[in-house]
Amino acid sequence: MRATLRMSFFLLSFSMVGCVAAQNAPTSRDDAGGESPVGTTTVTAKATPTTDSDAIALPGFWTGATTAYCNLNPIEIDTRCNSINLISLSLAQEKGGVRGIYRCTIGNQECRAQNDTGKVANASMHGRRLQMRIALPDLSSCIFQGKAVSPATIKGAYFCYQGGGLMEQGHFEIWRRF
Repeated sequence: MRATLRMSFFLLSFSMVGCVAAQNAPTSRDDAGGESPVGTTTVTAKATPTTDSDAIALPGFWTGATTAYCNLNPIEIDTRCNSINLISLSLAQEKGGVRGIYRCTIGNQECRAQNDTGKVANASMHGRRLQMRIALPDLSSCIFQGKAVSPATIKGAYFCYQGGGLMEQGHFEIWRRF
């Protein structure tokens, strides 16, 4: 029995050494000093550059909803688990970037800390990726990060902070209103 266990351990150790060696092996002609190693396949992934046609115009009026994730900290009482709030954003292009007004209304619960208004401190689209910070009246702020799934829909996650601590996180979806 012990001999079988030792042999299994030896074979497992040997196979792991082979995996590490394979990970460190050169994978392209340049890495190998001009020669391609035998049995190696070179795979090159190229990032597709975003073009202006991929960019989404952010200024305008957007409506949507947020859903808070449940708190996994067993010490705290979670009163916002699966809280849904309806939100609207009125965004305009200004000298320093996109800014605007944020509004929150009751979905199945009141807005977090009764922050029903806020200011969009900064918002930008990088290709199809959204980055937005909302400053709220209680001096907390929420960061929204998402991706445009169509020219009129953005989905993603949000994180609300106060005093350096994470107060709430969840996901959101907003739709452009024409």
